Formats: sequence, C-alpha cells, structure tokens
Amino acid sequence: STNYIHYIILPLKIVACWDWFPKPKRNREIFINNIYLGMVLFVLTYMPAALAVHLYTEWQDIMSSLDKIADCLPLLVSVAIVSYYAIYRKDLYTLVDYMEKNFKHHSARGLTNMTMWGSYCKARNFGRIYTACTMFSVTMYVTLPLILHLWTKEPIQSWVYSDVTQSPFLEFVFLRSFLTQFFVGLAMGQFGVFFAANSILICGQLDLLCCSLRNTRYTALLRRGVRYSALFAARAELTADERHNYIYNVAETINSDFHYD
Repeated sequence: STNYIHYIILPLKIVACWDWFPKPKRNREIFINNIYLGMVLFVLTYMPAALAVHLYTEWQDIMSSLDKIADCLPLLVSVAIVSYYAIYRKDLYTLVDYMEKNFKHHSARGLTNMTMWGSYCKARNFGRIYTACTMFSVTMYVTLPLILHLWTKEPIQSWVYSDVTQSPFLEFVFLRSFLTQFFVGLAMGQFGVFFAANSILICGQLDLLCCSLRNTRYTALLRRGVRYSALFAARAELTADERHNYIYNVAETINSDFHYD
C-alpha cells in the first residue's frame, strides 16, 4: 500500500480536520483530539461573534458595513469546513484507507509500462504550492495593516484593532488575528487541496487502466512465456498510439516484473 496524500495530513491536523490520534486507544488521546477541535472552533467563531457585537454597537447602514461583513464570510466558511470534517471524519479515514489498499501503483506488465509517480508528483506539488499561496495571502492580509501602522504612525484602520493602541494589547490582538487567519487559510486551502489531489490521483489510476488495456495483447504474450526482447520490435506502433493519450503519468518502453494476480 502507498500513502498518496501524506503531504496534506499535517496541515489537516493543524486545523483540526484530521485527528492527532486517528485511532485513539486511550482516554488521553480522545481528550486531546476533542480539546484541540474545540480550541480551533473557538478561535474561528470568536471573530464572527466579536464582529457581530461591533456591528450591533456601531451600526450605521448596510453599505458602510459591507466590507466588515465580507471579512466575516471566510470565517463562517472555515467553521463549516472544520465542522464538516469533524462530522464525517470516519468517512474521510475510510476513503484514505481505501485508496491506500486498492489504488494500484503499477500498470500490468506489457510492452509499455507505467507507474503512479507522475500523478503523485503533480498532486503533491499542487498541494504544497496551493498551501504556500494561501498561507502567503493570509499572512499579508494580517501583517499589512500593522506594517502600515508602524511605517506611517497612523491608526490601524481594521475594526479588529478598534480602541487598541498600546502594547501589549496591540501584540495580543495581532497574534489572535494571525492565528484566526492561519486557521482560515488552512481550512479553506486544505479543503480544496484534498479534493483536487484526490481528483489528480484518480486520473492517474485511469492512466494506469488505459495503459494496461492498450497492452492487453502483450501482457498475455508475456504471461505465456514470450520474452520481452522478442516483442520490443513492435514498440513503435504502440508508443505512437499512446502519445498524448495520458493525463499525468508517462508510459515507458521498459520491462517490468509487475503483474496482477
């Protein structure tokens, strides 16, 4: 078995979309899983609650408050994502276990052979680049107001810093806002990465299937004892037929010992 999505498990754990102990055996492990989930949900729900109080006390009209309401939407979406993962966590583990046990890594032995390496690399690179981009965007969203404040000495315009002008309260609000946006970036980013990476891997499985089907005749000959070198002369027609027909993986004209029982 192969773990095709190991690169997104740690980000999912950080945002409580994946248990730190997926199969807890002791009460301490169950306690840690539940406490961490509660902490993440508290951090994500605190800002919308604070914004609701702020809008209630400072309300003028819908248009003047539209930007503040828009700031709250990613937080609500993140709460929904984390809650969704918490509710359907067992289904998530079942899906990942199914992939590890049933996804094939090699095509059946034929004249041309293929592995899942291409689609795995594409899924892994997409996950890492997309995660880095989301983390960069939320970091800039949080730090730019503070950088402008330190540079221009003007008050911070964000409602998050209302009535906060002195240390250490300024630093505390900044850290709270940064942690919140960090969870938002991971929740929304990894939700997309999980489904996109799985889609890429499924396409890789289709590539393996197509390669195996194109090589059915050669697979049968090899299984009957025909030497690979004797079939090598027919490679030109098959490789020409396979050119540009695969999505992520690449078929190679090399011998393989792998076959399906």
